[in-house]
Amino acid sequence: MAAPERAVEKIGGSTITADSATYSDGRYYFHGSVHARRGDMRGGADNAVYDEATGDLYLAGDVYLVDPDVVVNAKKARLNLKKKTGMLYDASIFLRARNFYIKSPEIIKTGPGDYILEKAIFTACDSPKPAWSLTGGKTEVTVNRQVRIKNAWLMVGPVPVLYTPMFLSPIGNKRASGFLAPNAGYTSFGGAYLELPYYWAIANNRDATVDLEYYSKRAVGASVEQRYLEPDGFAGSDRLTYLKDWQDNVDYLYLRGHHAGPDGFLNLDLANHSDFNKLYDFNFQDRERRFLESKAEAHLDVPDTGEAFLRARWFQDELDGADQSAVLQELPEAGFYFYPRRVGPELSGRPLVFNMDGSAANFWREDGQSAIRLYAAPRISYATGDKVHFFQSAGLGFRHYDFFNPARDIGRAVFDYDAALRSRIQKTYQNGVTHYVEPTLEFIYRDLSGPVPPVVLDSLELEDKAELLQATILNRMLDRRGEFLDLSLSDAYDGLAGRLQPIVLNVSASRPAAVSAALAYDPNTLELTALQLNTNFRVWQAALFFLSETYSQATGSWVHNINSQVAVSRAVTLINGGWYDSKAGLQEFHSEVRYSSQCWGMDIVFSKKPGDTSFFVRMRLLGIGRSA
Repeated sequence: MAAPERAVEKIGGSTITADSATYSDGRYYFHGSVHARRGDMRGGADNAVYDEATGDLYLAGDVYLVDPDVVVNAKKARLNLKKKTGMLYDASIFLRARNFYIKSPEIIKTGPGDYILEKAIFTACDSPKPAWSLTGGKTEVTVNRQVRIKNAWLMVGPVPVLYTPMFLSPIGNKRASGFLAPNAGYTSFGGAYLELPYYWAIANNRDATVDLEYYSKRAVGASVEQRYLEPDGFAGSDRLTYLKDWQDNVDYLYLRGHHAGPDGFLNLDLANHSDFNKLYDFNFQDRERRFLESKAEAHLDVPDTGEAFLRARWFQDELDGADQSAVLQELPEAGFYFYPRRVGPELSGRPLVFNMDGSAANFWREDGQSAIRLYAAPRISYATGDKVHFFQSAGLGFRHYDFFNPARDIGRAVFDYDAALRSRIQKTYQNGVTHYVEPTLEFIYRDLSGPVPPVVLDSLELEDKAELLQATILNRMLDRRGEFLDLSLSDAYDGLAGRLQPIVLNVSASRPAAVSAALAYDPNTLELTALQLNTNFRVWQAALFFLSETYSQATGSWVHNINSQVAVSRAVTLINGGWYDSKAGLQEFHSEVRYSSQCWGMDIVFSKKPGDTSFFVRMRLLGIGRSA
């Protein structure tokens, strides 16, 4: 039996089909499986009524509206096809760009892509009972731009966990401003911790993040971080943090920035109080720094000649009780470097090579001895030989110092000579492994004349007389996949001290595990003087381990650093680590559980260090704050 013929009507550019259709008093009545299509938009319902005079379309029963940006479902709807406005009842909106779902008993359509909702539920979870959602009062949605919720609560399941008077998030494929997922935790030092971040899309090449921070026991503040990337190669970022510590009655300001371009860079690291990083920085390496260093440097390339530079450095001493006025600053230093070039007649068919560098530096401090140093260091090098390579290099370093407070002039010269014999022996085995043995015998001589400077300005003043005969043997192993093992053993005889220096062993391997190790052994005292070992390896595919061991004879202590990352399942990853000093005890231990699901994730972090125990929870909500 043939299917009954469906009614078809063309209204206002739309084609509407239904099981039956009638027309009366300027209205079209559609009954049964109503479907409408206009361009790339379509919709439907069980029944529909269209008013020609007003342009109103009434839909009832299993209402759906689909276009390239949204999918709308409702029990009933009233839409004005001329004004693109209307009302949706017991409705949900699916935003295709970010896979967001919005549900409400009533949705007001105020324009082609604009909606207003009351008592809305906003989530990225495709489930009747979402793992997370945002609920609130008035909600405004602009398709492919943003969602704004007043008096919003973040719900984890049915439990409210966080309130904000205003929530704003991008919901399009383009970058847009909006709130990011909050972070919360507890530290024994600061109490309960809460961070509310807001992302600001300033322009296509610029953005910023504003963070509100709160420590229940002692501090409240905010930080602003801006980032940019220019088409001419300039890029950078700045982060300015302000904290009001009411317990210690201190206002903290901290600025960190990095800016770089084709011809220079600027790094900023400034704090108005030396204990800011020790108290409030969660990164161990930053907390333990002795100095904050700000540095600016510019380069000028002179084609086929060399390079000139201008730089300045500012240091801030983080040691408790340090006198900042006594810290030596480099303000500024100007210098040059001449590229190596052939000079003079060739010897045995090989040329002499000349290069030179020099600088003028101003070292200043508010209280104490300052100085201006002029420096120039010409050098001549020569190399010859094929199977056995012979290299020689001789240089002079001229330095002139003008010291202030008290005034004093010093002239100083350094002569250094370096000669080295190098060779290479190669053998390839049947398994495709190639073994290179590279022995080197080197003589290093350095002599200094003139008075010793009364203060150390930088590493140039640390040079001393030297007379060393050093032997090194390097072993390198390669196969079809590349180099996988380097092993070098070296020792030197100190002619001035009349004794052997420590024997140094260096090992670097990439397979079967990544290992780097350095060991120093003193043959005179038969003692280990230093050791550094770093390795990472996998146990099956899901577990990655990192191990670091350090020994220093100067401190007489071992430092053990162990970290691991284990994927327990697709959703759960465990990250653990610790740093232990054999003399000072446990310096830091941290443990983290990372959970990730279809629409949300959570990081639970525990940290223990001297003087503080902390616990943090970071929420990761799919789509919130993400920018394309």
